[in-house]
Amino acid sequence: MPAFESLMVAAEIDQVLEYVIFLSMRGETELGLIDEASIADENDPEALSDEVLDSVLKNVIGKWKGVETQVFNPPVARTPATRKSVLHGRDLFLGQKSRKGNSVDCVGCHGPQALGNGVSFVAQDVFNDVVFSGDPSGQDERLQKYRKEVREQWKNSLDDWGNPLRPNNLNRGVYKGGRRPIDIYWRIAKGITGAKMPGHYPTLEADEVWDVVNFILALPYEPKLLEGATPANVTPAKPAVVQR
Repeated sequence: MPAFESLMVAAEIDQVLEYVIFLSMRGETELGLIDEASIADENDPEALSDEVLDSVLKNVIGKWKGVETQVFNPPVARTPATRKSVLHGRDLFLGQKSRKGNSVDCVGCHGPQALGNGVSFVAQDVFNDVVFSGDPSGQDERLQKYRKEVREQWKNSLDDWGNPLRPNNLNRGVYKGGRRPIDIYWRIAKGITGAKMPGHYPTLEADEVWDVVNFILALPYEPKLLEGATPANVTPAKPAVVQR
């Protein structure tokens, strides 16, 4: 997905956004009409009347207007990206408890080095093989050669639309939904609908979410931040003792 800011003026970008929203609303309306048709009497010429269309359309428009009142704005201003903030964000990422006594499981998906290789998801080589090594329609067939545990893990890592997910490699500095601090804050605080990304506010305090944001933005420039890191709930292995 390339960036278009240098190719279009702000007004043109807004027009594209409006068109994308229109496409989404049209798709939801069509899906609503399909649902209506599936339960209608096929012999009824008025099954999909103007009144039915109007009702489906109003329902879709109502949902879009309703979410405008649900926009989440951080209750506190961004914490300055000090060393203390970045390191605290790293500790929270690794599962250290927040001031509320809660912890979040970032490493389960993103991995302890934030490479996108957490234990909750299939290995990267399996993902690459199933997704990229042939016709997309043959993914299920390629998946069958793996053992049952891998197939179950794959099933549990699909998004709400049945598409395979891959947690982001946060070391790359490329973020889903934008790289502005507020964009990242929204995703940490409220999660990503349809994906496996949960919301972490109010599990974390509002300013602690900013600490995680500061850590994530610093990580691509400081890869040693997670060098040798282990999750807070994992006990390091004891050195082997030579038996004589």
